Amino acid sequence: MRVKARHGDRAARRRRRGGAGPAEVTISYLTKGLGWAPSYRVALGEGGRLTVDQNAVVKNELADFDGAEVSLISGYPNVRFSHADDLIALRVQLGIVFLAGEPGAGRRRGGAAIMSQTIVSNSIAPSSDADDLLPAGEAGAGADIYYHPAGKLALREGDALALRTAAGEADFTRIVQWVILDDRDEYGRPNRGADPDEGEGDPWDAVAFRNPFDFPLTTAPASIFEGGRFLGQSQGHWVNPGGQSTLPLTRALSVRGIYSESEEQGGREVVFVGGERCRESVVKGEIELANRRGEPVEAVIRRHFSGALIEADGDPGERLLSVGATSRNPRNELVWKVAVPAGETLKLTFRYKVFVRI
Repeated sequence: MRVKARHGDRAARRRRRGGAGPAEVTISYLTKGLGWAPSYRVALGEGGRLTVDQNAVVKNELADFDGAEVSLISGYPNVRFSHADDLIALRVQLGIVFLAGEPGAGRRRGGAAIMSQTIVSNSIAPSSDADDLLPAGEAGAGADIYYHPAGKLALREGDALALRTAAGEADFTRIVQWVILDDRDEYGRPNRGADPDEGEGDPWDAVAFRNPFDFPLTTAPASIFEGGRFLGQSQGHWVNPGGQSTLPLTRALSVRGIYSESEEQGGREVVFVGGERCRESVVKGEIELANRRGEPVEAVIRRHFSGALIEADGDPGERLLSVGATSRNPRNELVWKVAVPAGETLKLTFRYKVFVRI
């Protein structure tokens, strides 16, 4: 996220030699010291409707300004020389400027720049439905950088300003989302030493809704309320207009998920993949989702795995993940969208093939 301010300093005037009339000078430059942080407040209402408030805090660490047109920028722009000083700056040493062109040179100098002091960086959701991708042209033309006009602002150096930048309404659906992460390393071996974060791999209550704005939702903290009561805080990701966003609320303690897998006994054929000796294994995964609530739940189960799918119950969607897409064991995701009746347990199995380096 960046803030762009362009203004003309009408006080900066001078007369040309020879008695010419006044001249107005406008300076445009890229500098550090002005930034903003977004946040969202999501309020769940009656009838499956919610409201989304987008808020922003603008922080001025640059200089006093008054009446400057300010735009709040969302995206992930490439600022290759954000660490380098311009030659016009006073007391800049040429050797330092030339060195600044090297990767990491700015970090060696230890400068504190707001350009590198990002709270969060824009990203798409780690697990997004393939059918939520917009048809070509609907997301708008050009690069994925959005300028949101904040109007003319006045801020002294060191001050911060809170703004409400947008509000919208959308339909929402309550779901239980269960993401089962891949526990194999790049060589296809089970990573038994992995220590998942607290709650990682458990089912979570969540709300799913589509972006109600005609501009992208940017990556930012999102606090969810219902009837004025706090339900949870999550991180929303970049979502194009009309795209779906899913925000976890709280761990689903009364919906229990159990996952297990085992390697099927058989030939365990030894093959060479990319010049490396590997064992071809067939693995069976078993999923159990028990609903202990007094009402049915809509569940979305996502299983990440390394290898090639052989078969799966329930006709899940399958997509290739970008991480490890070109490895000996491509990383994939299976997505089940199911309804689990009250008091019942859903059972699913699937089988996949994986090459394990030996």
